[in-house]
Amino acid sequence: MAFTGSSVRRIILNVGANGYAQLVLLVSNFVAVPFYIVNWGIATYGSWLSLTATIMTLFAMADAGIGPVSGNALVGAVAEGDEAKALRILQTFWLTSTLAGLALIALGALVLPLVPLAHWLALGGEHARTVTVAAVALLVVVGLSFQIGIAQAAMRAIGGYASGSVVQSSMSLVELAAICATLSLGGGFLAVAAAMGGCRLICLAILVILRRRGATNFSYGFRHAHLGTLRQLMGAAGWFMVFPICNAAAMYATVPILNMIAGPTFVASFAIGRTLARTIQQAIGVFSAATWPEITVQYVKKNLNALRTLLIAGSQFAFSMSIFFGIALTIVSPWLFEIWLRGRHAPPTLLVALLIVESVFAASKSFSDTILMATNNHLVYAKIYLAAHVICMGLSLLAGHVFGWVGFEVPLILLMAILLISSVALARHVVHLTYADAKRAMCDIKPIMAYTARFRERLG
Repeated sequence: MAFTGSSVRRIILNVGANGYAQLVLLVSNFVAVPFYIVNWGIATYGSWLSLTATIMTLFAMADAGIGPVSGNALVGAVAEGDEAKALRILQTFWLTSTLAGLALIALGALVLPLVPLAHWLALGGEHARTVTVAAVALLVVVGLSFQIGIAQAAMRAIGGYASGSVVQSSMSLVELAAICATLSLGGGFLAVAAAMGGCRLICLAILVILRRRGATNFSYGFRHAHLGTLRQLMGAAGWFMVFPICNAAAMYATVPILNMIAGPTFVASFAIGRTLARTIQQAIGVFSAATWPEITVQYVKKNLNALRTLLIAGSQFAFSMSIFFGIALTIVSPWLFEIWLRGRHAPPTLLVALLIVESVFAASKSFSDTILMATNNHLVYAKIYLAAHVICMGLSLLAGHVFGWVGFEVPLILLMAILLISSVALARHVVHLTYADAKRAMCDIKPIMAYTARFRERLG
């Protein structure tokens, strides 16, 4: 049995919500970058990127990977109709993440004043005086993000993925407006961090209200939290941590490293080029992320036929559209930079091209990655992910010292190519698709054409 009409309808709603989210993200990047550069200058903006990359990405892993694993388990428990199990998972999830967030903020408040952040980030003046307090405020934002993640997991479990995503995206627009207003009024690092925190607190409150209206018996607390449930979750969560750690190393840890090697001005230029290139991953992610809750439900129900169809059609779609978007971005990027940055601080053309190639490989594995993670079949992939990142990041750092930024980027492209091959091969085993059938199916466009026609009918 393939996906039912109700499943397709939920996926369509999720695609719409994700499309709106990515549109908001594109608007935010397009509007925010000029505001930062005009009000702070490109060097200070590069320092802010280094600070947020360190605080909001590296420390965001403090929940030890329990977020995605708990979300999968929660959706599965609801799909099975086991309300007691669902409540136990939710409250264990909430208690663990809340304690992790509080511990993170407390530790940051104690340690960060002892760290010479201003010196590391090459800051002076007002920014140097407030950078420590701003860093602690960013930790509070991370703690609020933990809570938003819990609320979103609960919304997915009760079938409210689309509405929860729309709320979060809309509040991102409010956050963008608050940041731009703060910058225009002369606000520094602390003021911007405070604006971010205030908007995320409001977002959390709205999500909690929506969740209560959708399921009154789905409540926070710790009465039903269970140590045995935590042990079960942590078994899978430990290896889930590999993904955010490696992604942070490949994407965000490179920012402070480049800051030390080439300075904050190059960091800002590099980040601008990568922001454009990652629109490929974001565009494909609109569709792959929309299938995550439904994949979990179908896997719990052992509907492997639906998952095989999704892997084949999704992979065909991801491969073809990633290449199309990559070529299109390469052609129009000079024109986009001219409009976006008014002809100033545009990154080198070769750097943009290399970043686009990396993004094409990363986007092509979107659906196979989602199948592995939404079904908690990520153990082997996590080991490959870790080994590939260690080897390729080591090559990247070595080549970067010898050949400059070109040498730094080429091993990262190799990394994404390795992960693409590994992800597709492992997802094929999860859905019980033989190599011969997979090879034959990838050349057959009938499944993707059928689902495209079905989506068009329902949208019409």
